[in-house]
Amino acid sequence: MITMQFSDSPNCTTFEFWYNEPDMALIFSQRIILDTAVGSQKSAQALGAHGTIKQCLITSEVTTTFCIAPCTPISYTSFLRPTVVSRIIAVFFVCLFWIPSQEAFAGKASETIMHLQETIVKIMKEGDTLGYQGRYRVITPVIELTHDLSVIARIAIGRHWKKLTKEQQAGFTSTFQELSHSTYADRFNSYSGEQFSLISEKSLKRNRKLVQTRFVKADGEEIRFNYILHQVQDQWKIINIMVNGVSDLALKRTEYGSILKKDGYTTLIEKLRAQIKESANGL
Repeated sequence: MITMQFSDSPNCTTFEFWYNEPDMALIFSQRIILDTAVGSQKSAQALGAHGTIKQCLITSEVTTTFCIAPCTPISYTSFLRPTVVSRIIAVFFVCLFWIPSQEAFAGKASETIMHLQETIVKIMKEGDTLGYQGRYRVITPVIELTHDLSVIARIAIGRHWKKLTKEQQAGFTSTFQELSHSTYADRFNSYSGEQFSLISEKSLKRNRKLVQTRFVKADGEEIRFNYILHQVQDQWKIINIMVNGVSDLALKRTEYGSILKKDGYTTLIEKLRAQIKESANGL
């Protein structure tokens, strides 16, 4: 369901809508060059600066207000002040019924994600035959290829990184890499018809890409996996994963920072090693 409201002031027209069809709303947000925009707290990323196509991760049942200055162009449509509302409505309904194909959004960063997700489905389908060790062997080289784990590890402990010795930094990075491999091998262990599909690929600031995907479980439940990637030479690599709008990196940063502050480096490594062991044992 989509509800729209318009209001005019001397300087701008405000367009507000509520929605619970995130795909449609996401398409709509991509089609307009906005002057300013403010997302709710459920939005996973603030919108960009003036004069750019705004990027926003949108979840269900979010309220977003767009303030569109007079004569700001809408994609494929220019308008004067008297027709601003009608032109917005026109573009809105074009976007409502325009369903992009997966190929329309595909790019180099998407290829990285599709390679990862194809391998995930493979180890799920062969889960029982491969067992944990087999899944670990199959997924590990793909994780190394598609993730920048050394960067993720450094960001995950934030300001504490500089306080560690070189040996501790290397030890944490190695343990974190092993934990990442074991987590994939443990969690994706069986298959009941689940499918990944690509939604979009978009450019972000600082030469980064956002790749949005969905994972549909056997019972029809949909989970959003959104990936932030940066470029390492010619390869796009993941530096953060958001599941239903929740940043995995932010969760780790909070957890690891708390342990380092309270209990220290040795305790953090012990806890990560315990998690690796639990994954190997299917706990």
